[in-house]
Amino acid sequence: MHSFFNLFCKPFYSREYYHDVIHHWRGKNLLLLLLVTAFVLIPTVFEITDTLSRFVDTEAPFYIEQAPEIKIKDGVLKIDRVLPYDIKTKKHETVVAFVDDAQVGKADPEAPVVVTTHKLMVKKNARETKTYDVKQMNGITITKKDLYHWSGYLRLGGILVYPLMVVGLYLYYLLMSLIVFLTGLCLLKFLKSPMDKESLYRLTVVAMLPMIYCTTVLELSDVSVPYLTFASLLVSAAYLVYGIRANNASRTNAPSEEEESGRQG
Repeated sequence: MHSFFNLFCKPFYSREYYHDVIHHWRGKNLLLLLLVTAFVLIPTVFEITDTLSRFVDTEAPFYIEQAPEIKIKDGVLKIDRVLPYDIKTKKHETVVAFVDDAQVGKADPEAPVVVTTHKLMVKKNARETKTYDVKQMNGITITKKDLYHWSGYLRLGGILVYPLMVVGLYLYYLLMSLIVFLTGLCLLKFLKSPMDKESLYRLTVVAMLPMIYCTTVLELSDVSVPYLTFASLLVSAAYLVYGIRANNASRTNAPSEEEESGRQG
């Protein structure tokens, strides 16, 4: 509990904590940043998992019940419905359009997916459509039972993307730490600090913690802040200055070698 308090509370206010980081945290800064990144993403993973689970329970059956049985044999795709056939949303918007090769021009132009007897066309955006040859998927049969089974895996979506989210956010924080670190280098002479670069970067990582915690709370609360990235950099730089001054103060208050030897004498 004490370590938890130190990690999540003391970066907001403790001069002694920043001083301890400079002198006793060698080699721990990048690991700390990774652990904090992994921790702050846990609520988001739970939120994604909950959203996907609700979709599987309430929305997916609506689409699966519309789905025809699909068979691909000898390079030809067939369904157990009369063509053309559309899978629609509750607002009657086409999600998947099944048409014959000769009916492609009659397919709903707004449909994100168009399936013909020989091709699968997926609209990536308004200008680009990716086309796949059905022959590459030969010998496949897809039933409603298969779709219900596969939809169950969506519940694991949050867990499956969690490592990718950690890597992406970690790289983002590393980039931000580099910007704050370079800002700190420029401020060292102004603050009259003899701090070396390694110590400054350790301090930079800890100075970013208040910003990371606050932005996480804002995002989870759906609170929109203008220029949040710029504000985050300013807050981190301000805490870095606070940490540098804390180190300067501790150096000033520390007894000199002569005073220490006089006490021993």
